[in-house]
Amino acid sequence: MSPTRLSQIVLRPTGGMTQILDRLQREGLVRRSPDAADRRKIIVALTDKGVALAARANDRYAEARTELFGSLDDEQMAAIDAALHQLLAAFADLDSVLAPG
Repeated sequence: MSPTRLSQIVLRPTGGMTQILDRLQREGLVRRSPDAADRRKIIVALTDKGVALAARANDRYAEARTELFGSLDDEQMAAIDAALHQLLAAFADLDSVLAPG
């Protein structure tokens, strides 16, 4: 995925995303490679170490979600998930409105 697309997903400015990617690359969690279709562009991918860390984080997220919301049924959880997706989309829209240029 491109650094620009990642910054859009995590709602960070591109400069901030560069710093985050620098740190993740130093830790061996991501690698940057030229885009095969356009060598001016960079693609960011997880390393094996990054995939393993993401899997552990996902497992922990699932455990915490169950601890917090275990008493809710599937329909209630779906409603919460939908509301969170709408909230994230609103933040992404706000980010594009506030972005310079």
